[in-house]
Amino acid sequence: MGSLFPQPVFLLIKAMLNRMHISLKSFDFSLNREPSAATAYYLDLGNVKNMARVSLNGKVIATLWTSPWRIDITSYLRESRNELVIEVVNLWVNRLIGDEYLPYDGITEDGKWPQWLVDGKMRTSGRYTFATTREYANCKESDYLSESGLLGPVRILGMN
Repeated sequence: MGSLFPQPVFLLIKAMLNRMHISLKSFDFSLNREPSAATAYYLDLGNVKNMARVSLNGKVIATLWTSPWRIDITSYLRESRNELVIEVVNLWVNRLIGDEYLPYDGITEDGKWPQWLVDGKMRTSGRYTFATTREYANCKESDYLSESGLLGPVRILGMN
């Protein structure tokens, strides 16, 4: 079977985007009943940076965190319509870098906790992360972002 996602779903999750990317794909599948046909089917994600949770037809199959980015989907495939969900989480370092482009609302210059934290209130800066240091405060996004995402190609492989 050809690639389910002909182009990489995303080459790089920009740090300013969501912390998780969810790829959805509906596809039709026909099991070949000939003797020479495959007896097992594997979902091959190609290349992933760095973790992916795979669900097929409403059932979580596995969380993949190392190569080969491949999983047996034989018992999850339906004859006809299938719903594939691949969830990929962005790297924490990319989120930290992205937050540096938003207003700073962390520890004050005199070393005190920010008032929003002390009062137990929501942040207004839009930041997701909170750290006691600012390792990426002066970096340029293009210099430091780590490759992150579902790079693919995503394919179904039939095997005997």
